[in-house]
Amino acid sequence: MSDRGQQDFIHMPGFATRLYAALTHIESIRQQHRDIAVNLTARINSGKILDVGTGPGYLLAEIHRLKPSIELHGLDISSAMVELAKERL
Repeated sequence: MSDRGQQDFIHMPGFATRLYAALTHIESIRQQHRDIAVNLTARINSGKILDVGTGPGYLLAEIHRLKPSIELHGLDISSAMVELAKERL
């Protein structure tokens, strides 16, 4: 049994992922990603991070900007989101 809306996210079309990425690339969300990345990179010097529900990969990009030595992995229910994150990273 699927959760409500789960199938919509699994099969999200490419245009919808790009729209989501554009709508969530606002300054308040970007600042949240910066804050989280600063907090994580202050605690982790090396190793791996898995971002579950990575969406378009903004958090991973910010972590990489601060500490490129950390190996990053993103997981999302939407394969289109994963592809978008790969493009961005």
